[in-house]
Amino acid sequence: MALFAPTSTLQDTSDACRDAIRVLIAATKSCSGFFDAYQTSRTGKTSGNSTDHEEDLLRAMTLFAASGLDAVAKQLLKDCLRDVTRLSPKAMEQLEKSIARSLSRDGKPNDKLLARFFVRESTFETSLELVHESFAGESLQSRGQLERAAAAFGIPLSAIVTDNQMLDEIFRERNFMAHEMDVDLLQNNRSRRQRGWETYRGWTVELLTIADRFIVQTNDGLKPLWRLDR
Repeated sequence: MALFAPTSTLQDTSDACRDAIRVLIAATKSCSGFFDAYQTSRTGKTSGNSTDHEEDLLRAMTLFAASGLDAVAKQLLKDCLRDVTRLSPKAMEQLEKSIARSLSRDGKPNDKLLARFFVRESTFETSLELVHESFAGESLQSRGQLERAAAAFGIPLSAIVTDNQMLDEIFRERNFMAHEMDVDLLQNNRSRRQRGWETYRGWTVELLTIADRFIVQTNDGLKPLWRLDR
């Protein structure tokens, strides 16, 4: 049983999106490997909860899916934001808003940043550098952060996320796994949170699907450019 099959392919897509697709394919393969290992570990077991070791494989699968989404978003920012901003009025408007916020700190001019703009040859390229830096220093750990990444391309969150409540749940549980080792000291019989394998699988597929939609939406925004090149 296949875990997930991306709709994004290296064919019929812009060159700029291809590395993001490769990242998604790699994330999908890793997640599938963890899921296959989990299924193998359960061979011959018809009932009973997963052991901590078995559930760690599912946790790893979910964390790799979240990391895959983060990596796809950052690859798209690196490879595609320049051209998307030139083609999309919404993306350009978002870039202007982002830079306006950066140029003012607590209601006062950000002198260091202003100097950076004055001495650089291209203010547009400097603006893109600032956006890249703002995302490079953090990982996607919330719906708000994902929404900000999509907005940079002029993409509404609703174009890549269909269930906000589920996404909030995924990021909350992902953070438990990543930052607290999924330990729940309030449980009497176990120290780690337990979930059914179906839950982990659903979360993983949702994260990979969002990454796939992000690529599709970005690629659609680049079509006027890359079709002319071919």
